[in-house]
Amino acid sequence: MIETQGLVKQFGRVRALNGLTFRVEAGTIAGLLGANGAGKTTTLSILAGRLAPGQGLARVAGLDAAGGALALGSAVGFLPETPPLYAEMRLADYLAFAARLRGVPKQETGPRVEETLAALGLADLAGRRCGGLSHGMRRRAGIAQALVHRPPVLLLDEPMAGLDPAQVVQFRQLIASLRGRHTVLLSTHQLSEAAKLCDKVVLMCKGRAVEDPRLANGSLPARHQGYTLRLTVRGDEPRLRQALAPLVSQTFDLSPHPLLPGALAVQFTAAEDLREEAARRVVEAGLGLLELGAAEEQDLEALFLELTRQEPIS
Repeated sequence: MIETQGLVKQFGRVRALNGLTFRVEAGTIAGLLGANGAGKTTTLSILAGRLAPGQGLARVAGLDAAGGALALGSAVGFLPETPPLYAEMRLADYLAFAARLRGVPKQETGPRVEETLAALGLADLAGRRCGGLSHGMRRRAGIAQALVHRPPVLLLDEPMAGLDPAQVVQFRQLIASLRGRHTVLLSTHQLSEAAKLCDKVVLMCKGRAVEDPRLANGSLPARHQGYTLRLTVRGDEPRLRQALAPLVSQTFDLSPHPLLPGALAVQFTAAEDLREEAARRVVEAGLGLLELGAAEEQDLEALFLELTRQEPIS
């Protein structure tokens, strides 16, 4: 339902997107996850037809997003980070205006507006001017204008930004209710929200999608990410690697110890606390175990920082 291939976008000297490639299947709630400046808003603006891509392909519901918002027609509903409300318009009139812009026939506009207001809990505010709505209600109205024409694809840019905890829970439930009936792509830099809401994530860093086996099929792994173990060993490096290889599913770091001549500093990640097994293997290999550090539990935040390498985003 949503696809990009090698998407590039340049703003002067800044390359906001640098070969972005990902797919979102129909009926999925997907998240663009990344630090501020990773390229999330640029991606959504291109997919919504509001911004022309520099290079590459952006396709939504089988349509080329490079054709612009008019070419995408009623296929897309878009909520930018600042809801596009007209302060002087009453909410019901505004939604009717938005529906007509997206091609809803005149005779269907009234029922469609009433249905959308009811679905988003806005029926009591139908006659209120948009400028008089609270922050949370303005965001809800922003989703209403994106949904009123029943688009198959919904694009939401930081939909829960600035909401209080109670409003966040309400919005999470609202967006979750769209699963299966709409394909939703939302941007966020909040790991907790992505983990609770999204069926898959696209982790972005410096305009690219980050690839990692722990994000298999775009799924965020469980919050507990295993343990980081650290050892200091005196002995032969090949024998040490051979001894620990059965315990390590990923490449481990091994380097000369900065303070102990002839010793090796080892660090690796495992799914469980393997200190006892690691110590046994080192001793049985005839190596000297000088230090064995505490097993440090990893979480999603550690994974995020590791995969984005804490690099400054341009």
